[in-house]
Amino acid sequence: MCYSHAVKPLHEARQPMPLVDPDYVDDGALREQDRVDLEDFLSDMDRAELGERGVAFFSGRETEITAFRRIVNRLSRGRQGNATIVVEGPPGAGKSALLAQFQEEISGLPPTESGQREWLPVFLPANFAEAPKEIARAIDRAISVRLADRILRGAAQPAPGLAARFQAAMGPKAGIKNVKEAARKLAGRGGGAFGMSIGPSPQEPIASLGDAVARRAEHWSEWQIVLLIDEAQQISDQRPGDVSGTLSSIHQGGVPAPISFCSFGLPGTWAALEGVNVSRSLGGADLRVATLDESAARKAVNRCFEAFEVRNAEAWQQAIVERSANWPQHLATYLVSAMAQIRRQSAGKQHLDASAASLAAAMAIGDEGRNGYYARRFERLTRGNGHFQAYAETVVMLFRKSGGQLSWNEIKAALQEHDRSVGNDEVNRFTTMAEHSGLMRRDPSTPTYQMPIPSFAGYLLNEPLPEVAEPDYLADEDPCRDGEGGLSAQDIEL
Repeated sequence: MCYSHAVKPLHEARQPMPLVDPDYVDDGALREQDRVDLEDFLSDMDRAELGERGVAFFSGRETEITAFRRIVNRLSRGRQGNATIVVEGPPGAGKSALLAQFQEEISGLPPTESGQREWLPVFLPANFAEAPKEIARAIDRAISVRLADRILRGAAQPAPGLAARFQAAMGPKAGIKNVKEAARKLAGRGGGAFGMSIGPSPQEPIASLGDAVARRAEHWSEWQIVLLIDEAQQISDQRPGDVSGTLSSIHQGGVPAPISFCSFGLPGTWAALEGVNVSRSLGGADLRVATLDESAARKAVNRCFEAFEVRNAEAWQQAIVERSANWPQHLATYLVSAMAQIRRQSAGKQHLDASAASLAAAMAIGDEGRNGYYARRFERLTRGNGHFQAYAETVVMLFRKSGGQLSWNEIKAALQEHDRSVGNDEVNRFTTMAEHSGLMRRDPSTPTYQMPIPSFAGYLLNEPLPEVAEPDYLADEDPCRDGEGGLSAQDIEL
């Protein structure tokens, strides 16, 4: 049996977001995104799908979404400069989920106050962030996909104006003979352009983003374009096709088109942006994501169990909140393991019933996923330097003794306990890798270092997790339930 909810077509389900009220409260305004099939949830919950919906059961991040809406208001009123948003955080902090949520909000906004332009989110890989031709191609593709959706939802023969706009967005090399068929092909590939050439041709001379805008002024002018740049710590202007100053011109409002950008990346993203002359002193929003607060974590868990109508779930909800320590990646891991276990043990029942499954078994599988996450982070930290393992263990103990904050000099002193010859370069390499792996986070306002994932310390020090007690309805049964019909750790891929 497949437990699911009917999903409305996107154009029917989406509710417009408030534009002029930036004070975000998670009151369910985007809750249509929770209408997700259980099978899709189990296969996709470990990553944020960059589709037309935000991430299912997204919760919290009020500070970030409020900052985003304030920038949106500036753009809506025609203030293009200093409208850049930069989101930094360690792996697993929910950056991709926030990117998808921003994308969902952008798609649901009413037209801008100035110019009545329609909002257009455009996903852009970091390695194209300084390449005007690739930016133009990404924008042309996003416009083409949006217009293709309109064509497919419209009459059998699209209006001449809509067909002309679609052909202009696709570009002269697309070779369109039948507009409806081309729209169907593009939509069927999720915006992929296999067999089509969208945007500028290889021969089109584009020396700057201004050049691209000048050539597309007519069909870009009706859109409020927001570039969404993922893995932005990789931004540079040293690749073929890059033109130094491209992002800087957008950031300063120097491009003659309504274009802005949001960057999402690991710690060091601002340093990469400053390397291409994007100055944080010019304004915008500087957002650092880490652990959710407990109320947001609990809300996400409760919404998941409510969406799938799971009965007898109170003890499971509490266990997941406690086990995940409010870390977004861990929440996803434990929710997936719990729902997979409950689904398996509820086979043949009218509803999903947590009392039919073993909480301890589900949490044990979640523990494996959580430990795997830490193992990957630790492998990244110690890659190429065998001393970093000992450094990390020493620093973790020092964090605990110091109340959770350390200065750069205190970290240096701790490293020199292992090797008196450790110099500043070695300390900087360690702190940079520790930030990228999620072990530490630098607070630029202090400046001190903290541990953004407190439970990382327990993993490094081999501290056992507390045992999980079965709810009363399973107190007299085997808590492992790995016998016939049960679920073992190998049954679920996380």
